[in-house]
Amino acid sequence: MIENLIIVSTADEARSRYHLKPGKSCVPIPIPSLLSGGDQAWVITSCAPDLLQSMKFGYNSEHASKRMDLLNLRTDEIAREEEEDEYDRLMRIVTRLEYSASMRSCRCAILADAFLVTSPDNTTYLIHMQHQERPFALAGIYANWLNAETGTCETGFTLITAASNPMLRRIGIEHMPVILTPKNVIKWLDFNLERRQYLPFIHTFPDEQMNGYPVSGKIFSRKLTTDTLQPIGLRLKP
Repeated sequence: MIENLIIVSTADEARSRYHLKPGKSCVPIPIPSLLSGGDQAWVITSCAPDLLQSMKFGYNSEHASKRMDLLNLRTDEIAREEEEDEYDRLMRIVTRLEYSASMRSCRCAILADAFLVTSPDNTTYLIHMQHQERPFALAGIYANWLNAETGTCETGFTLITAASNPMLRRIGIEHMPVILTPKNVIKWLDFNLERRQYLPFIHTFPDEQMNGYPVSGKIFSRKLTTDTLQPIGLRLKP
């Protein structure tokens, strides 16, 4: 599960990168930060594609009767059926009741500088883009969920994940976030697009543009600093 995002860029850098205005709901995020489920992360939404906003990491479908707090919508777990193409396979996932409304009109891009994965031998790796400017964008959906216990409306997102690329498979990681190229961010957020235009963005990102390295487990147990972000071993690629 992809449940930890790293932010080292400032809000000004994020807005400059994606030509955004500050949103009224954008809360300050300490730099650097390790973001987990329940934390606020920076997002761009299909309802306000020109604003930098913040939103809780954790998705609850508007149809859910109880809290889901879903962190990953895993598209890699559904196998392709016989004589089925990739579009139809994805359609079986995104048209489920708990996702269909959000996929149609509540898509978002989550901004991050890196994400963490843990291999089967319990080594934690920091995965980052090799050359692209930071922060990069991860594909997600969000929903407004009415909490029946409190009577309040809660908004949260989930990351969409796909099968991992060869670099991550070598360390035993089976899935990864769907990463959007800068030109595809605008298209992903355009809710006027038809499904055949935006579903192809849900795919495995090639590892030629990515790298990573092992980090200390202390990254989870103390306040994040630039020191705890440093590698403790060799990079996955030179």
